[in-house]
Amino acid sequence: MRVALVSLDSQWEDKEANFAACTNYVQAAAALDAQAIIFPEMTLTGFSVCNPALAEKAHDSWTLRSFTALAAQFKMELVFGMICEHEGGLVNRLYVLAADGSVTGHYDKIHLFAPGQESKCFKAGQTRLLATLGNMPAAFSICYDLRFPELYTTLPQCTELLVNIASWPATRIAHWQTLLAARAIEQRAFVIGVNRTGQDGNQLSYVASSAVYNPDGQVLAPVVTQGNLAVFNIEQDIVRQSRALFDPRHDRCGQDYANWQKENV
Repeated sequence: MRVALVSLDSQWEDKEANFAACTNYVQAAAALDAQAIIFPEMTLTGFSVCNPALAEKAHDSWTLRSFTALAAQFKMELVFGMICEHEGGLVNRLYVLAADGSVTGHYDKIHLFAPGQESKCFKAGQTRLLATLGNMPAAFSICYDLRFPELYTTLPQCTELLVNIASWPATRIAHWQTLLAARAIEQRAFVIGVNRTGQDGNQLSYVASSAVYNPDGQVLAPVVTQGNLAVFNIEQDIVRQSRALFDPRHDRCGQDYANWQKENV
């Protein structure tokens, strides 16, 4: 699978400007034969959690309509994030779109970032998203989720790709890189992390750190880089070969872990 990662320098709360930039990136990625393209968390707004006016209804969303049309136009799978209204509250949502523009699935962020007021203003999701990206069984998460290994260690054994979209600030970028590598090593899977760049409206700075990690936790080199766009080739057979040689997931003691968790309650 050939996948494009966009380290978007998101303009604060400016959906139209950011969508125009995304359109240019999709066009560039299509010219480089990418099959899928992935954008950071809250793609068109930046990580703005205290402005409910930015939220959209899923059944009547300009952002969703715009991205579905873009996916269909360029025949490319697409992953992006946005703020949605859901059951009387707001959720931090990730969408996966098929190459015909249809919605493959969505994921509402489960672990909300309390220091950034996210848990105060948003509702936590309760359901994982397991879907296919390219030809690979994949699981999806958002930013802070990366710190909670239970979300990943309970995935189906067939999962070969983990995708995390983020707004992870420069002050903790070493954590981001370490956790992405750790999830790859634990799951013996490819891990894609897509982080934004620039500075947001809260004066937080972000650095170029989007990356792909192989099942040994090693960073892949992009085949093409154009500014904040990087294109990677991900070979499904590498996951299967790596797991055939060594796969510690089979040695987990799930029932013991569950029992110990009950003891701690």
